[in-house]
Amino acid sequence: MRNSRMPIQRSERHRTPNLTGISQLKTLSFVLLLLVSLTIPAFAQVLAGDIRIYYYRPDGNYSGWAIYTWNASTSANTWCSGEVQTDGSDSFGIYFDVPVNPTFGSPAGQLGFTINNCADGQIKDPGVNQYLQVTEYSQGWVVSANPTLFYSQPAIGDTPIPRATLEFTTFVGIAPIQDGPSTVGMPLPRPTPGALGRHLSAASTAMVSTSTFP
Repeated sequence: MRNSRMPIQRSERHRTPNLTGISQLKTLSFVLLLLVSLTIPAFAQVLAGDIRIYYYRPDGNYSGWAIYTWNASTSANTWCSGEVQTDGSDSFGIYFDVPVNPTFGSPAGQLGFTINNCADGQIKDPGVNQYLQVTEYSQGWVVSANPTLFYSQPAIGDTPIPRATLEFTTFVGIAPIQDGPSTVGMPLPRPTPGALGRHLSAASTAMVSTSTFP
């Protein structure tokens, strides 16, 4: 009588692994990692011995802007001659890398600087000298027309402009005090030099009540 035993099938666990599939999976993983690395922006590192000053302008026009430094700065620059030029840009704006010595300055480590545009009448922005203690901070953020030096990146739109630097000629959305229809959204006239007056509507009195102009 013939033996009618069924043929023995190889167990699933003894199957030969699909080396081609594994190789394709590794290749796909490598490609994905490469694509991710290309989409993540590379942040330039601040070199040892330097501090970085970031500068933001709402108009996005950075042509001609440079930074004049003194005290803790070791950069040999003079006003409108050989100043520290921009070293790059990021999502905030442009930045300047300034070489410093923490033993220089009075008090020691105090970096004095002002951002200016010599090609545009030697104007300064925000118009006042600013200072960074390099023994405590290695970076600072400057927002155009705002004299505050920030020690971490501020959220643009959340940085109120102090009344000493409010620019009435371009402050859109606040109407001047006058008789007749509202002019909200219209450019505001430049006040007469030396005048003291109210130039803001009642809606803006929480920010500024009166202003003095030279």
